[in-house]
Amino acid sequence: MKTQSAIWVSVETPEMDVVRLLHDAFQRVEIAEPGSVPHLSDAHVVLVATDDGGERALTLLTENLPHRAVAWIHSDDHLPSVRARGNLLASGCLDVLPLSHVSRRGELHMLAARAAGSRFRMEPSARYERMINHSQDVLTVLDVEGIIQFESPSLTTVLGWKPEDLIGRSFSDHVHDDDRGRLLAKLSEYGHREGVRVTVEYRFRHADGSWRILESRATTVRTTSGAMEVIVSSRDVTHFRTAMSEIKHREDQLSEAQRIGHIGSWRWDVGTDRLDWSAEHCRMYGFEPGSPVSYHRFQDAIHADDRDAVRNAISRSMDTHEPLDMNHRIVRPNGEERMIHLRGEVVLDEGRHAVAMFGTSHDVTEAERSKAAARLTQNRFRELFKLSPDAILLADRNGVIFDANDAATRLFGPGAGDNRTSLAGTRLHGLLAPDFRSEGPDGMERRAFPEGRVDVLLHDGSMHPVTAHVNAIAEPDGDIQIVYLRDEGERLRHEALLRNLSRHQGDLLEAERTRISREVHDVLGQELTALKIDVAWVVRHFGEDEALGRLGDIDARLSSTLETARRIAHELRPGILDDFGLAAAIDWQARQFGKRSGLTVRLGAMETRELPDGLTTAIFRIFQELLTNIARHAQAAAIDVSLTCPGENLVLVVKDDGVGIREKDGRAGESLGLLGMRERIAPWNGRLTVHSAPGHGTTVEVLVPVIHS
Repeated sequence: MKTQSAIWVSVETPEMDVVRLLHDAFQRVEIAEPGSVPHLSDAHVVLVATDDGGERALTLLTENLPHRAVAWIHSDDHLPSVRARGNLLASGCLDVLPLSHVSRRGELHMLAARAAGSRFRMEPSARYERMINHSQDVLTVLDVEGIIQFESPSLTTVLGWKPEDLIGRSFSDHVHDDDRGRLLAKLSEYGHREGVRVTVEYRFRHADGSWRILESRATTVRTTSGAMEVIVSSRDVTHFRTAMSEIKHREDQLSEAQRIGHIGSWRWDVGTDRLDWSAEHCRMYGFEPGSPVSYHRFQDAIHADDRDAVRNAISRSMDTHEPLDMNHRIVRPNGEERMIHLRGEVVLDEGRHAVAMFGTSHDVTEAERSKAAARLTQNRFRELFKLSPDAILLADRNGVIFDANDAATRLFGPGAGDNRTSLAGTRLHGLLAPDFRSEGPDGMERRAFPEGRVDVLLHDGSMHPVTAHVNAIAEPDGDIQIVYLRDEGERLRHEALLRNLSRHQGDLLEAERTRISREVHDVLGQELTALKIDVAWVVRHFGEDEALGRLGDIDARLSSTLETARRIAHELRPGILDDFGLAAAIDWQARQFGKRSGLTVRLGAMETRELPDGLTTAIFRIFQELLTNIARHAQAAAIDVSLTCPGENLVLVVKDDGVGIREKDGRAGESLGLLGMRERIAPWNGRLTVHSAPGHGTTVEVLVPVIHS
């Protein structure tokens, strides 16, 4: 016998909205008069009006339709008695529900699914079968142990499994490990409680091995045998959750990007005066993220001096529909001032009326401070560039000058130092004297400006000494050459003046030494000689032995003092230098040094020629100072000295076998003693060179060109 499935509705008066809902769900509705038994065919829904709380309707139903699966729906005002409810459930009724529960389309579909789910107890009607077969959701029936009793065909479409693959197995077999315990706990808690509805979300394994997120709604019902079952309607929400997760991820990224960039977003609804601010926008203004913000609160946060300008700019943008773009200051609740770059767009309704505005705010405080600092630095460098005492030329990578400071125009120009453009367009190499210009292998003029000591051409064609230093700066449009030129003319003039002054002082010193030497030799020497003669006379005419002994001591001291006076006179200005020349003076000085120091002094060639008095004195004084340095520092045992005249030069060579010049003693040529020696011969274009190595002694060569008149 073919059984049928129906829903019996008991209401006081047929309500058309319920009828429409039932009709949408079950395609056809038949309304019967109270006390009558309607003719039921497949897929009919019977709506019976009754006024006895369902007792008579129940009798008619159970007598005439003993094999139908029925859901009893009553009005909220006519509840069936406890006995009637028990009889309904015992007769095979799926549920007893108030009318308010079926006034929603979802509950009606759930009711239909539950009725259709009784297939394992009775054959469903063709209409219910079609509904279940075409459902996009998966309909599942579980027992209280979680064993699957029924799966709708949509299981294959949604999860890839065939119903027979899962029926008879526990639903938890394919639930994700992290979700299984939670679902079993809910089944244990609600599986024995009739009428309980639960909504859960969990991960279920697809037939292809992937995990799908299901949203399931479960209802616990009692079967005709009194057992409890769970009817589950499941929907695949994986794409929805993935999309929501992606949206959340992008919202988090946007929020983080706003936080990093100090950029906040906002929207202002003009009608409601509501402002929606992003979290970073709130933090920017010193507000707690999520706190309520109005247009008036926004205005209060604006710096008092900028408030009118912001208000006018917003009003103008709302009137003209033009974008808003401006900077203004705000004052945070803690009193801190910040600079904000405000941008906004106007939202128009269909009548082109401004109804809202949205945009961004960017905290540009640090950027504005950096710009101000950069402007200050740029102005300072421009001032330094302009006022630098050294000439500065700026040229492109082709060596063409495009800017110059005042010192450069004073150096090269005709004296009009205020016109920096007078050098613009000139090539750097065009400023060099011919001897300092160079060409490449192809004969083309080199673009690089030489560094160091060079001569440049002035506007009048004369050459002028400068010291050049070149730097390059990488720019997007190409490298820029910066040429610094220090005017050496004035320095050289000062050096020549100082050299002449030094020479003059040396001449005066030598003259004074000569005078003192003569005074010591002639006056002091004569006086000491006279005293010695007088002492000798007294000795001859005095007879006491003690007195004679004292007079002998006095005579010896006078002899020693006389010898010292003569030595001092010779050291101040040895007479042999004036009487016999440089070679004889060096020979005498070397022998005297050997006696005093105990060093072996070996004299080589001793040639000489007629020299100016100043040059003779300078070379002799250099020789004296070299001997003094050897005695103090060289730790030498022997010295070799030679004086030769090769070609047009006079060469003095002094070589020792000492420890040499060590690094800690300073580099050769930079000690004050050597600088002083070089200064002595500079007026005669002389050159002093030092060759030394630790442990291998030191050789000093003095070379002076000799010009014959």
